[in-house]
Amino acid sequence: MGAKAIAQIHIDKRRYPRRRFASIATVYGSKTIQAQAIELSEGGMMLRSKTKLSLSSIVLVHFTIPEGKIQAQGRVIYSKPTEENPDFDYIGIRFTNISELERLSIKKFVQAG
Repeated sequence: MGAKAIAQIHIDKRRYPRRRFASIATVYGSKTIQAQAIELSEGGMMLRSKTKLSLSSIVLVHFTIPEGKIQAQGRVIYSKPTEENPDFDYIGIRFTNISELERLSIKKFVQAG
């Protein structure tokens, strides 16, 4: 596989633009946790937490952006220790169920960034 094909695969993995932001998210799953939300897109978000979440687990996440409160169901797609402090993990959530109104609110927020 050539470099151009590999680059295209990498681009395709990121379907939505992202925006860094700071907010507290409440995550409901096998346990309820508070996590620092640090990045957001229409397709999902990245959190930073001292509490680990299992890969592939289904969660409900609540957080707020200037456009309003957001509630979305998602799946944990990655969880890895942060470089700056291995006691904390970066947790990637892919949204699997979100209202169209909330998705459009996130899109507006990300585009404004």
